[in-house]
Amino acid sequence: MGESLDLRWRTVLVTDSGAGLGREVAVRAARRGAAVVAVDRDAAAAEATAVVVRRSRVPAWAVQADLDHPDDLLLLAGRLRDLGGADLLVTASPAAVPAFVDALSHRRGRPGLVPTVVVVGSEPPPDLPDGVRLTCLDPAGRSVDDLARAALTGG
Repeated sequence: MGESLDLRWRTVLVTDSGAGLGREVAVRAARRGAAVVAVDRDAAAAEATAVVVRRSRVPAWAVQADLDHPDDLLLLAGRLRDLGGADLLVTASPAAVPAFVDALSHRRGRPGLVPTVVVVGSEPPPDLPDGVRLTCLDPAGRSVDDLARAALTGG
């Protein structure tokens, strides 16, 4: 994990980004050049994160959504498609992943780019399509390679 991740010209969707770890991930992604879609149940918190992200001179959008509600997931996935898709999804809610797979895998103008899902602090989603890279992290942010390997191989 010592290598620097270049996120210039990438779009990163970060859920629960209104505070804590989600906000830190959004800000760090922006510092590495990524445009950020900041998603939180609290619209004001999502907007506050987007304001901080914009200080890095990258685009940021704030979206209010409750990932436990299917209608919010559909609206958020539609918004993401309207923005041209995303290269990276960082979430603590693996249930949200299927709603974004289409937007992740059809990133306009990015042929050959491997979309990536990072699941923080929980089990990986059960059904991840081919061609989507999965990384799992524990709540402390350490890679859980065994979980990722098991999810990708079905073992």
